[in-house]
Amino acid sequence: MAGKNKGFSSSPPGRSRKFYLALADQMLVSGANFFLSVFLARSLPPEDFGLYVLAFTVMVSFSGFVNSLVGEPMAVLGASMNPQQWKSLLPNCLLFGVAVIGAFSSILLVIDAMLDLGAGRSGLLPLLSLVAGIHVLYELARRAMLARANVRELLLSDAMVYGARLALIAALFVRLGASHREVVFLYGFSAVSGLFLFLWFEGIHPLRLHAMLAPVELKKIWHLGRWTGVEWIPFFLSGQMYVFLVALILGDRANGILASCNNLIAPITVLLMGVSAYVVPYYSKQIHIMPQLEVAKDIKKFFKIFFALVLFYCLIMCYFSYQILMLLYPQYATYHKLTYILSIGILFNILFKPFDIIFRITKNQKFIFYARCITGTLTFINGIILIKYLAIQGAALTYVISQAAMFVCLYIMARGQGSVERVTQRCATTVD
Repeated sequence: MAGKNKGFSSSPPGRSRKFYLALADQMLVSGANFFLSVFLARSLPPEDFGLYVLAFTVMVSFSGFVNSLVGEPMAVLGASMNPQQWKSLLPNCLLFGVAVIGAFSSILLVIDAMLDLGAGRSGLLPLLSLVAGIHVLYELARRAMLARANVRELLLSDAMVYGARLALIAALFVRLGASHREVVFLYGFSAVSGLFLFLWFEGIHPLRLHAMLAPVELKKIWHLGRWTGVEWIPFFLSGQMYVFLVALILGDRANGILASCNNLIAPITVLLMGVSAYVVPYYSKQIHIMPQLEVAKDIKKFFKIFFALVLFYCLIMCYFSYQILMLLYPQYATYHKLTYILSIGILFNILFKPFDIIFRITKNQKFIFYARCITGTLTFINGIILIKYLAIQGAALTYVISQAAMFVCLYIMARGQGSVERVTQRCATTVD
């Protein structure tokens, strides 16, 4: 069972078998999301596809909040725990997550009752209040499996969930046709199988989860999660708010156009999220074993290689962007130059990751929070201006500015304490 797993090996992630399994799993997730996006962009009208993108962004944003508030502390604390300690922490993380999900669903219902969101968006929020929680809980379960390096179980769960998701949505279109509402429902509901499989792996009965409540564990989660959770707000403003600004200023069709071009870069974004989810708990454990300077050098070396690979991928996507878009969905090919702008954004994202990870594994998330506040404010103001005057190109530029500003902020904060290696050495004194 997953709860009995011994965790990470001591070998560097690039040479670990579990790392390659985690990478294979993330490629599965990236590939499935890519094919689903392409299929929906070809099958749905642009405005309907834009509404799906909006709903998907709501789910991803909320999942990011729960992962920041609960998943991040779970990964950092759980990576070095023995099986008995993990058995006490995990149920409380899940209960914490369920409470947050309940509050979020209630807020969506209140917003839907109070505001008129327009004919095309009617019924979307009640639907999200039903299915978003399932998706978010499964994402939290994925984070738990990564925290304990249970990558075989993760690969099996994701193969089941994403296989069912693609099959159900494709079958629905073939038999009946569908709108964004049916797609959103099946996207969330298909995670049920993976969620129950995870609970079985961990030996947790869902109806007995409340009996495992421990205030001491909740305190541990909150002590770390208060910083990572609050960090989500400026993260949302800098990284995801532009999707809602586009819907508000330009309409849902514009989000469909933006997402169709972003599909060429999106596999890297999802892959980077998966790599970070694996690397953070890995180095959270290694910092207790390896010299701090070696940890920093290892992180720098890893991301130098990763940056080179992503740069090569982005160059290919940009060079052939028009041809690829013509092949996938010709109606969006005229917007292929958006791929150039979005590629720059993802490269800046990778550049600031070493600093981000070092601050996380040394439990100094406050530096990331400060950087997010600066970045979020700057991006929100720029986003409104750029989207209003430059339309879709302005939205893509907003994303680039957010990633570049985050890199500059974290770089300055790190330089304020010396080299990356010295940052790790100084911050690591707070770990124990």
